[in-house]
Amino acid sequence: MALTVLDARFVFLVVFLTEKTSQQSCPASVSSEQGVALLGYTFESRFASHFWECIRSCIEERQCWSVNYHLSSRLCDLNSETKERQPLKLARRDLSVYLSDRKAGDLKGVVRSCKDLRDLAGNADLTTGEYWIDPEADRRLLRVYCDMKTNGGGWTLVTRKEPLKRSLGPAFYADYRYISTEKLGTVLVKSLAVQKLKSFIGFTQLRWRCRKQSVGRTIDIMTANNSSGARVLVHFLDGVTFPDACGSFVRLPEDDSILTRNCAKWGSNGTLPEGEWGKNGLGGPLRLYNYPFFWSGNFTFSCINSFWYCDDAGSDQNANDFWELYVR
Repeated sequence: MALTVLDARFVFLVVFLTEKTSQQSCPASVSSEQGVALLGYTFESRFASHFWECIRSCIEERQCWSVNYHLSSRLCDLNSETKERQPLKLARRDLSVYLSDRKAGDLKGVVRSCKDLRDLAGNADLTTGEYWIDPEADRRLLRVYCDMKTNGGGWTLVTRKEPLKRSLGPAFYADYRYISTEKLGTVLVKSLAVQKLKSFIGFTQLRWRCRKQSVGRTIDIMTANNSSGARVLVHFLDGVTFPDACGSFVRLPEDDSILTRNCAKWGSNGTLPEGEWGKNGLGGPLRLYNYPFFWSGNFTFSCINSFWYCDDAGSDQNANDFWELYVR
């Protein structure tokens, strides 16, 4: 998979020039206005080729609380105040965009995940690829891979495992920051790390995707936005519960697997299929990848050690085989 750094090029330019942008495109806590600027509190102005570069500059500066972005000159003003605290300093300025975060008081937390970027963009077309996010709103930016197309986009890639790529260090990590694209293809992050990521970005869905060249079919499913889907997250992130499979997930357009069409045959209590997520005896920190769903003896999803299964029960490995886990 070729990855190109795409830091939301011209997304905000498109978004903020559209009618009623701030009402339609931004999360409730984000304040954005076009045609205005905060005056008298700019501590630095710098060139920014696009709006996201301006926002990223603010996130990286501790004293920055808001930005003015001038669309014609592409100058980015980093402000030490906000319009909420200095309302009399907000003035009209053509071809200018002002943005801050009313809830947090600054731009920290505006882009915690790929979904935040997707929501900020509104109807703008975002390209799937690499973006910078700030999961803990602490200005420690993390470069991640975002699927901005599937089912409305906003998917943050947690793991991509490719069997022919080898890690020079440990293959499993308890730190969610190993979701960085620098480690893609070689490592897995444990359930506790994904749980910690959830506490910061508040995702509500999991998504599994894989494909093997020898099989020729793709698994691509996401948990449903209902109580059944929520129980799947509990099983994988909080405690082993073996929730019901049918009705808890949605098959996405690329999915043509046999396994996902037979949810009633998933799982095993050691003797018979139960129509459930998970596998008895495999409830450890890697259960997101170790038989998270399977049809005993026939079709499985697994990317642990030598168990490379994707809608099959064979462990052969080929170039371009992959296993992925996303959150949204």
